[in-house]
Amino acid sequence: QSCHSLEESYKFIEHGLQKLFPHGIGGSVCLTSSSRNLVESVCSWGEPASATVFSPEECWALRRGRLHRSDEKSPVLRCPHLSANSTDRVLCIPLAAQGETLGVISINASPEVVDNQGNTEADAAARLAAAERAGQQISLALANLQLRETLRNQSIRDALTGLYNRRYMEESLARELHRAKRKKSALAILMIDVDHFKRFNDTMGHETGHLLLRKDRKSVV
Repeated sequence: QSCHSLEESYKFIEHGLQKLFPHGIGGSVCLTSSSRNLVESVCSWGEPASATVFSPEECWALRRGRLHRSDEKSPVLRCPHLSANSTDRVLCIPLAAQGETLGVISINASPEVVDNQGNTEADAAARLAAAERAGQQISLALANLQLRETLRNQSIRDALTGLYNRRYMEESLARELHRAKRKKSALAILMIDVDHFKRFNDTMGHETGHLLLRKDRKSVV
């Protein structure tokens, strides 16, 4: 919850899951893309059985919206995104919060490793409960970080061009002035404008003006 960005959170999620589950258990955390047509691994530990990129339809947990077990007892219902050569037992825990499906955690281990951790119903229930709690906590944390990043981008970027706006300029200028003063160095500011833009808007229309701004933005970048 204290992370400043999604990228920063991934290493903490990986570290936390690695500590939560015993030695010999691997896995990965995969998040859905903004287009919702791909799921991609953002962190992993041990020897994960899941593909690094796959379609949401290839995971039964994402399709059903609840935890799914793939093991030797149900080969027909084994998630297609898992390695075909692997005989590991796999738990897929969907990540969802605030009405959004964020991705999936896949936790895998060989039957021998699982049995060494206890193969009674109580042992299995304890493992499932730990996995579900981890999924819930990670879901909430990721959803909050995504919302925070979205609001941050909306506050510092222009919606039309995607360029940084005046608020970001003022924040950056204060920071750079302080840095220049501390280092006793010079600071330059470059301002760029589109000549006669009002005339272009009046002649060609605002929609064409928007296209010009987007094109100029790409040229500047």
